[in-house]
Parts: sequence; structure tokens; C-alpha cells
Amino acid sequence: MTNEDFSALVSCLGHQLQCERQQRGISLAELATGVCPVGQLQAIEAGQMLPTPALLTALCQRLKLPLQQLIQTGYVMRRQLTFSRRVETLAQRQQSVKLMAYLDNHDRLATLRTDRDLQVYYYYYGCSVFQATGDAVRASRYFQTALALMTPQRPRQYQSLELVTLATQNYVDAWAGRQDDAGFTLAVNMIREARVLDGHDALGTVYYLYAATLFRRGQAKLAGQILQEGVNWAIQQQTSARLVDDFALLATYAATGHPAFG
Repeated sequence: MTNEDFSALVSCLGHQLQCERQQRGISLAELATGVCPVGQLQAIEAGQMLPTPALLTALCQRLKLPLQQLIQTGYVMRRQLTFSRRVETLAQRQQSVKLMAYLDNHDRLATLRTDRDLQVYYYYYGCSVFQATGDAVRASRYFQTALALMTPQRPRQYQSLELVTLATQNYVDAWAGRQDDAGFTLAVNMIREARVLDGHDALGTVYYLYAATLFRRGQAKLAGQILQEGVNWAIQQQTSARLVDDFALLATYAATGHPAFG
């Protein structure tokens, strides 16, 4: 990632923070009060300054923007809408222990009849298990169950949920020491080749989780490239999903002393 690429990312993500603030009808002074000087916030929104992770977290908390979420919401179990809405609410609030307990019910599971509904169920279950317990092996099994419901098993085109599940499983497995990025690679290639059956905003999660994994391994240059690709994808799709998380990732790893990531 070049210095020019880095600057472009900072500018893009600063603008996104400004948009989030304006959509909520919050002035610069209101957001900055007790958090940072107004001039500093202006510089961040103008892309002239990258905030520290602590400052960005404080700004996002005031804007009520969730940060560093594993779970991608927006997938519905269509045959059980009340059940599905409760799952969505718990996931959005990042209440992983309550979400895991709510999903851990065989009577609810028995009501799900379609492969699609079961894919959604096992995706959310795997995410909640990992977040609530840190048990990567158990979580990975739930993701694998979701993926086993794909028909056919090696499709030419994928649903976005399947690609998000692949990426999330790869992310969780990486925490357990796995070095193979096959899930990430497949998911990113499918997006690049326009072989996704639905244009869900969730696809930004693929790039975010991949970049986060690479950064954690110390592969900063490649991580920066993936992060930049994810931001470019979001801009093209006119979605803000995951951009704040991308900003947090950029701020965290810039703080390591490698602002252009190699």
C-alpha cells in the first residue's frame, strides 16, 4: 500500500464518519464536546488526520455506531419471522451470550424446514458461540454445517450468506492457528468475478475479516490492499456497511508505526 493509497483511504473513511454524523443531525461541536477539540474532529472528517483507536471508539460510541462486529446482520429466517427478529435484535446489540442461549433450543431449530433458514440459523449460532465462549473449534463446526447445506456443494455462483460464512469460518479458524486462507480467497474471488447471486451489503464483511486476519499475522501490506479493495467495493455499491469498522482497523494498525503498511 503506497502513501497515496493510505491517504485516499483516510480521506474516504473520514468522509464516511462525517456522513454518519450529519445523518444523525449532530453538529461538530456536539460530537467533539468532551471527546476532542473541534478542529481535530474537522481534520479527521476532512481526511487530514487519522484518529487513534481510542478516539475513534469514543466518537463511534457517541454516534451509537457499533464497532468491530463479527456477526453480519440482515439475514432472515423467513418461515419463523418472530424468531428471526429476536435473533437480529440480539445480534445487532452484540449480546452474544443471550443470542447463543436463545438459539440453543431444539424446539426452535425443529421449526426450520428450508436449507436457507437452516443456513441462517447455523451462521448466527457459530458467531454467537465464538463471541460468547471463544471456542473456535465448536464455532467452526456450526459454520461447516451451514456450508454443508449449499446445493450444489461446489456451485458456480454463491449466495452472499455463503461467502460471508466462508470468510467468518476462516477468520475463526485463524484464531485457532490455521494459516490456510482458502475461505477468504474463494469469497473474494467470487466477488471480483461477479459470481454472487445477491448484492447484499454483507459482502463488505468478507474484506473486513480478511484484512483483520492478515493484520494480526503481521502481513500488513497485503492487509492494506484487501482493506482498500473492500472500501472501493463499498463505494461502488453505495453502501456504508463495515466502513466504520474498516476505519477502526486502519487506525489500530497505523498505531503500530507502519502508517502505509509497507
